[in-house]
Amino acid sequence: GHRQSIEASVNYTTWFNQFNRSDLYELRSHEPTLIVFGELTGLTSAFIGTRGQIARIQVGTVQNALALMMKSYEKQITSYLNKYPTISITNALELSLSDVMWRAFNQTFSSLARLLNATIISATFGPRIFRSTDPEDIELYGDPDLYPNQTEVYLPLAKEIYNTAHVYAPNG
Repeated sequence: GHRQSIEASVNYTTWFNQFNRSDLYELRSHEPTLIVFGELTGLTSAFIGTRGQIARIQVGTVQNALALMMKSYEKQITSYLNKYPTISITNALELSLSDVMWRAFNQTFSSLARLLNATIISATFGPRIFRSTDPEDIELYGDPDLYPNQTEVYLPLAKEIYNTAHVYAPNG
């Protein structure tokens, strides 16, 4: 099975590399191949970048790590609490993580599907999202580590968070 590491969440490349393992290439063939990653595979993508650094260096639980990230995402959390006044602060943090988590998750597993010529199933949690190219959205919700080159941001369509499985075909 695959084991994840919060320490591998330094940036998008290191997060991708923990899944881009040499043993997976042994499975590569011209025959249909299905590779399944476990539930909540995308969870550690929440800790990518400078905003996740404090959480990566702490010793404790994932819950403690997420709590430490509240300060890093304060302006996004405040925005979602204003937009959805009945949600919890935890829900607001989950919404705030939409861009970094979807960006890492989608780029990683669509790339692996193409590289391995395989169908990949992987799971994460998050809201239904849409892609925005609005500079104001990018400024508020985007990844500061990608500044000034970020041209899009992934935003929640609503306040609900789902545990979802995603299927990536061999063409990504």
